[in-house]
Amino acid sequence: MKSAMMAKTESFDKLIKTRFSKEELAKMRKQVELEAAYLNQFLKIISDSLEEYIKKNNATIEDIAQEAGWSKYKISKFKKGEYNFTIPDVSHLLATLNKEPQEIFKMKK
Repeated sequence: MKSAMMAKTESFDKLIKTRFSKEELAKMRKQVELEAAYLNQFLKIISDSLEEYIKKNNATIEDIAQEAGWSKYKISKFKKGEYNFTIPDVSHLLATLNKEPQEIFKMKK
């Protein structure tokens, strides 16, 4: 017997397939994959910048948390690339780390 969630998922899949062409679905899938890749790159840049600051300044997560006025948990999540942050969060963290946005967002290949 199917669960209610599986039935809803199958209904949604059918709706999507009748509503969009294969080409449209492929285009949407590509867009979602690009967005996910860009988000992961963005998270890595922030995480790497935090790690660099820690090493360069012999700092701890506790030190940065105190300076930023945030919890150790929040800084730890930033460091792991797991925090669902906002632009103001990034601005605050960069100010705490004394980093210009241009410094961390320069092109890296």
